[in-house]
Amino acid sequence: MTYNPTGANRLLLRGSLYQYEVDGTITAHDAQTVLDSCHVEDIDAFCGFIEHRDNSTISLFTDTLFNIGTIETTGTDIGLSFDRNSPSLGQFTWTFDVTHVRSFEEILRML
Repeated sequence: MTYNPTGANRLLLRGSLYQYEVDGTITAHDAQTVLDSCHVEDIDAFCGFIEHRDNSTISLFTDTLFNIGTIETTGTDIGLSFDRNSPSLGQFTWTFDVTHVRSFEEILRML
């Protein structure tokens, strides 16, 4: 939605709500996520990236890319802009944009 107030033709207000779902995203998980997925959540697919010594310390950690499946996000965008013409200097535009992310979820899918 865009609003240009009467009498303030150089002022422009913008607002929008968004909802996105992106399938087939690829990312690298941080080490803590891989460790938690293996040792806390007991997801075997992550345990193959960690090798341990006899005393349970980590001897090898493999960082790799994952097809995490889906990202779902919703939020709000708000913008305000103001134009000012100066005959000697040109046109100036001041813009203020804000994005508020209400939700962000990665839905993990291991192949």
